[in-house]
Amino acid sequence: MLRRAARAAALAVILVIACSSCASSASHAPVPPTSAAARSSSPGPRTFAELAGDWYAHGAGIDIQPDGRFVIVIRTYRVCGQVAPPCDTIRGNEIIPGDRATGQLTSGSGGAATGVITHTTDPSLSPEGPVKIDLHPSTDSISVNEYTFCGTKAPVGYCGA
Repeated sequence: MLRRAARAAALAVILVIACSSCASSASHAPVPPTSAAARSSSPGPRTFAELAGDWYAHGAGIDIQPDGRFVIVIRTYRVCGQVAPPCDTIRGNEIIPGDRATGQLTSGSGGAATGVITHTTDPSLSPEGPVKIDLHPSTDSISVNEYTFCGTKAPVGYCGA
């Protein structure tokens, strides 16, 4: 139950950040995360359908769309107001990660894809340039460059606290 609440909170943070330029977040209802098995039947280009969905790690998350667009959020562990940006913002009990990177997958097959990070707010955490994503169905996880992100059926603690 605690793990589900933590994932829901992480998804809320991702959605807040992803929709920060939206006119109204009311029209953007959260979509629950899906397992790797459910992702494989998602609509869209077959090359990215297996990777599509929300994936989590301690202090980070990635949302991959079936068309290959993605958003990565990562905590910097630097607090705004104490250091210059990029930094994490604290609103009440919510921590908004200070690194937000966007990009596009360009090719892929068999649970692996390559693409490019086209924009980042913290190049030290998620530098612009090539990105490689690999799906690991046995652990319901993906590796994104040096990060590991988990799906809802990943072993407890596999992707951090």
